[in-house]
Amino acid sequence: MNEESRVKSRLLRNSVFDKVKNDFCSKLPDRCVTLCEPLKNDAKASESWGSVLAKMRQLLLDSYSRNLGRFEEFMRSQRESRTDVKWSYCAYFLLQEELAFMYEMLGLYEDALVQYDELDALFTQFVLNFSVGDSAPWLVNFSKHPATRWDGLCLSQPINISKRELIKHREASLLDLRNYLFSRQCTLLFVLLRSWEVGQRAIPFMHNCIKELDILEIKLPDGAIDCWVYLSCLEVLNMCQKVETLGHIETYSLCTAGLWDYARTKISGLGHLCGLMHPGNPTSSELLQVVELLTGLVRAEGESESLNSLKEALSSKEGFHKRYLELSELAMCSFKHIGRLRSARKVGKDLASFHMMLNEPEKAEGYLHDAVKMFKAEGWEMLADDTRMDIAWCQKATNQTQKYCRTCMYITSSSSLPKETRLQYQKELETIGLSLPDSPLLVRCAPVFYASCIEPLSECFTCDKPVGLKMKLLSNLVESIEVDTICVSVIFWTPDVDPATAAKNPVRRRSQASALVHSRQPSGPDRCSHSREPSGSSVVGIDLYNRIQETIQASSQTLDLHPLVELKVDEELASSSAVVCRSPLRRLKSIPGATKEREIIKDEWNLLLTAADRVIKPGSNEIVVSATLNSPGCYLVNQLCVKFNGIECFKNLTTECITLSVMSKELKVTLEPLQEPLVAGLNQDICLTINLPSELHDEADAPLKLVASEGLRLVSECIKDDGALSVAPADNGEPCRINISGFALIPDIVQDFICHEITLSGGNLREAITRTLKFVLPFRITHRLHTAYKRKFVQVLVVGCTDTYLALSKPVIASFDARISFTNMCNFDQCLTLKKDQNVSFLWELQTNDLFSETHVPCTLQFEYRLADDDVTVAPYKQKFNFTLENLKTLFTVISTLDSSGDKRNVKDGLVIDRDYNIRLSVSPVSDEAVSISPLWYEISFSKKEWNVAGKLRGDVKFENGRFEALISARPQKTGYLYLPSIIVLREGAVSKTEDSNAELPNLLASNLDDKNTNNSSSSFVKDHAGNDLESNFKSPPEENETIVDDMDQNRLKNKLKPFCENQVYNCTRAQQVYVSSRDSGLMMSCSPQLTELTMAI
Repeated sequence: MNEESRVKSRLLRNSVFDKVKNDFCSKLPDRCVTLCEPLKNDAKASESWGSVLAKMRQLLLDSYSRNLGRFEEFMRSQRESRTDVKWSYCAYFLLQEELAFMYEMLGLYEDALVQYDELDALFTQFVLNFSVGDSAPWLVNFSKHPATRWDGLCLSQPINISKRELIKHREASLLDLRNYLFSRQCTLLFVLLRSWEVGQRAIPFMHNCIKELDILEIKLPDGAIDCWVYLSCLEVLNMCQKVETLGHIETYSLCTAGLWDYARTKISGLGHLCGLMHPGNPTSSELLQVVELLTGLVRAEGESESLNSLKEALSSKEGFHKRYLELSELAMCSFKHIGRLRSARKVGKDLASFHMMLNEPEKAEGYLHDAVKMFKAEGWEMLADDTRMDIAWCQKATNQTQKYCRTCMYITSSSSLPKETRLQYQKELETIGLSLPDSPLLVRCAPVFYASCIEPLSECFTCDKPVGLKMKLLSNLVESIEVDTICVSVIFWTPDVDPATAAKNPVRRRSQASALVHSRQPSGPDRCSHSREPSGSSVVGIDLYNRIQETIQASSQTLDLHPLVELKVDEELASSSAVVCRSPLRRLKSIPGATKEREIIKDEWNLLLTAADRVIKPGSNEIVVSATLNSPGCYLVNQLCVKFNGIECFKNLTTECITLSVMSKELKVTLEPLQEPLVAGLNQDICLTINLPSELHDEADAPLKLVASEGLRLVSECIKDDGALSVAPADNGEPCRINISGFALIPDIVQDFICHEITLSGGNLREAITRTLKFVLPFRITHRLHTAYKRKFVQVLVVGCTDTYLALSKPVIASFDARISFTNMCNFDQCLTLKKDQNVSFLWELQTNDLFSETHVPCTLQFEYRLADDDVTVAPYKQKFNFTLENLKTLFTVISTLDSSGDKRNVKDGLVIDRDYNIRLSVSPVSDEAVSISPLWYEISFSKKEWNVAGKLRGDVKFENGRFEALISARPQKTGYLYLPSIIVLREGAVSKTEDSNAELPNLLASNLDDKNTNNSSSSFVKDHAGNDLESNFKSPPEENETIVDDMDQNRLKNKLKPFCENQVYNCTRAQQVYVSSRDSGLMMSCSPQLTELTMAI
């Protein structure tokens, strides 16, 4: 084909394609596609066919979406017209179900399930509206079509055609509609592999359906609902087992355990209704009821295993009992498997009631005991007591006398039961022991009797007098009871043996049986929890429950439970009932307590303390038991026994560790000082009086030892070097008196008095005897470091504290540093007398070289003292006082002066006539070490009550020509003597201010030497215009802590600045004052007259 033919062929083909598009697809030209020859294997042919398929798929999807939108719009319009009279839910149900069928065919099972859920919610809403009076005509039709069959759910068919036809012809009952709707939901859930959700939805579905029957007032035969629920539960359980073939029912235990219990409950209701639970034969009316129920147990889809089992159970008692026991066992196992032991115990209690109804008490007792353990562990005392009455019936029926007696004790001591019931069981308890003439019945005291506050009547007894023991015996009985004997057994015990060991050791005198210790330990079966080993995640739940059970049981937390019953309007029938807890729950202890004893063992009661013929009243009773013990020694209280009417109640008391000391004669130890008060630092006479029986004193075996506490030295002819005391026993009745000289050391710590203990031990004493002596200090020693420019002075003050006159002499001060020496500033050759509230002061000047830079220097002061009345030849006492001197070097001097430049005019209170006063403050370094300290800051310190200051109050310090100056303007705020503002030197990381070691100097030092004036060297007196002294107006310098402005303190904390120590900065003008007068007068410089006396002394 030539080129011209090809062009003509292409033009012809294009013209045909365009003509077809114009004639057939003028509005939708994209629907016209050119196809190449399919036999050709080239890219163009494949591309054309791919385009055709893509467009067809897109057009199909568009058509599907368009039709689906129309259908949904139509369905929405039908749902919105649901308030019309002719609207029918069944017709709308089939309409929306078609949409669900379409989603299911397309594989969109989740969307299909949503359609059925919406239908379920819509029907439920209609029923709820009906309950409040908004009824629909179509809903009333369900009451006209009551259910004739109650065969339960049918999940074996994907679509139940028969039920759907009934819905289509509007002949379905409420049960038919609900069965079909739920079966469709279950089918989709099984397809989605969410079979566990079927079990989760089943119980709410059945509860909802029963409630709807009640709201719509649809009448069904008695027991029909129970049959429907029972069959529906088993159908759901069977389908879950079939669908999940790997994990079986264990995978669904969390959801299906409730279904097993629900089915058990419903078949139990059928048994009571049809007379199958009672031991007798059913009545005629009960047989007619069975026949009526069997007529509705017909399934059009065919028979099933669950349906046949229900028919068999309703037909015979044996079949019913077998089926009920099987369901109960399955429910219990399922609850235990998922860790819900409380629910399992509840099922067990129902089983116990079933066996009691069949007169099988031996089978019921075990379940009842498990229920009591659960109620006790969780604090439900009322439920536990009700269950104990059932246990008592079982034990009495099986002739278990001891257990029956124990149960009666629990019931009669309960506070939650009525008084009549408790009194009945108390009478029963009193007659139990009388029926056993051979041997007494041994039981524990608790919970009828509780013993507390057990203590001996005396610390020590003698053989010739009765040994007494008092206690409080709490009785929980309803009425008073006469007891034959109250006994307490004792065993011999030595102090070096543990009480438990003494109780179980058969070799010792008057020993207990060795099984006593075992009786106090937990026994095997009583301590075991649920023994089944669960699988998977249930292990954590069971372990958590067991730990919570032990913790709650140990806490003994009781609940104040009361029944609450609300009556209807006619006040004849109850509308609701509940149990109300009126006590708040407390937080439980994290550690469980010890297990109570489980066995009762009566020891050999050779030594008894008794009290006979006592009447025990309800509540607390004071009991005293006594006996005479002929052998001296130490005895351990072992057991308590209360005997009445052939019953012996025991309680072990060895864990209380109560001991009785019996001696041939009474031991007395007294320690009396011969003078009052005892003074430390001086030899004091003390009299020790001991009345020691012969059996407690054996010098060859264990001699008596007298030991004093640290700091007290005892000297006597009867005391040996090792503390052994040589004393003869008081056989003739006369006590032994020992004169002792005691010397107590004076501590360095300042305190009012010191206490020392003297302990007497050994000599076969059961325990050591301790007596306390109180010593007062003869004097108190304090020290202080004073500064006068570069010179340092150490002052030591001795203050008298007792009425004893002392003579002090030869004071010597020394330092451990050889570079420091002290110069005596007083006459130390004479003896100084010291008495109470009198002071003796010593003063030394401290000498160091300029190179000395230590900040802490330990020093020692030593002096001699004696009683003022003693002869000179008597050896004096020596006292040593250790102290530490800190910051011995003066680094800076500061000066505050009035600026003399300009005219100075008179001022009045708070006012300045012409201008404010200028005050110049300067800082000067004293040594090279001070110059090297950098950086430095300063703050202006003043009292706001005295001065109004303007100017720069803080800043950095820069020395120029060895000096730094700051100028401020100040205005006085009050008249009288005022201290000038001062300057404080600060540094970063400087040594913090140490506490004044002489903070407690007495008043004499304060009057002779002002605390703040000791750093000044100049003095002058101030007089007014009349020439009178103005000392009465003089006042001490203000404390720095009171004069610093608040914002300055905040600035210090912000920059972490600290002031230098007081001994490092010398304030040359700290004692200077200015006098401000309210009348026209000048300003005069003045200082304290006390400072003049100090300067003269220096």
